[in-house]
Formats: sequence, C-alpha cells, structure tokens
Amino acid sequence: MNDRNNNPYKYKPLGNGNVDILAILELIGSLFIKNKYRNSEIPETISYEEFQDLFLVDSFFSEELLEKDLKISKEYKQLFFIFCESKMIEDEQLKKENQFELLNTLVSCSKEFLQELKNTKNDLKLN
Repeated sequence: MNDRNNNPYKYKPLGNGNVDILAILELIGSLFIKNKYRNSEIPETISYEEFQDLFLVDSFFSEELLEKDLKISKEYKQLFFIFCESKMIEDEQLKKENQFELLNTLVSCSKEFLQELKNTKNDLKLN
C-alpha cells in the first residue's frame, strides 16, 4: 500500500494509446509539491515578543544601542520590532555566539526600515 501511495503512476490503468496530458501534468505537479520541504526543516524565526525581550533584558542589545547605533527612536521601536519579525530572522542568531551576526542583521534591517519610513513620510506629504 505504501508503494501505491509513493508511485501511483505504476497502479493506474493503461490508457488507450493516447497521451493523457492531465495525468502527465499531475505527475509533474506532484514532484514539486512533495519536494517542497523534504529533508529540510522550516527554520524558527525571531518573534516580535523575542525582540522586545531582547532589548529589555540583554546587556548588549539595549535601548541605547537601539537609539544611538541603530537610530531607531522610542516612537518607532515597536514598529521596528514588527518590521524585523517580518524579515524572518532565524532564531539561531539569538545565541550568544551569534551576537555579532544578529547585530549585523539588525543594522541592515534598521537601514531598510529607516529608508521605508522616510519614503512613507514623503509619500504622505505628496498626497
């Protein structure tokens, strides 16, 4: 029965000699669907709450770093955390040994966030 599920084309009745386009398309489609996450796990990402906790508790990732180095004002801090969550940063970067990798990622995110913020403000002024 397991072989029947893995190789359904072996158990389908033979056609009348005509090419069954739908069956071919179904087989091709099943190749893509089955292999989408095979042999790989979907990585866990850092959530909004984890970003909040990180900047509240961690001695390195502090409010000061957020404001002075990343240039994110208190006014936009929560929005920045939501933005970072949307970037789906792997939670492996929360480990102490990956601290500088996370910092680098946050620097990139802050630049992108600030640019998006600037563009949005400019768009609002034009309208």
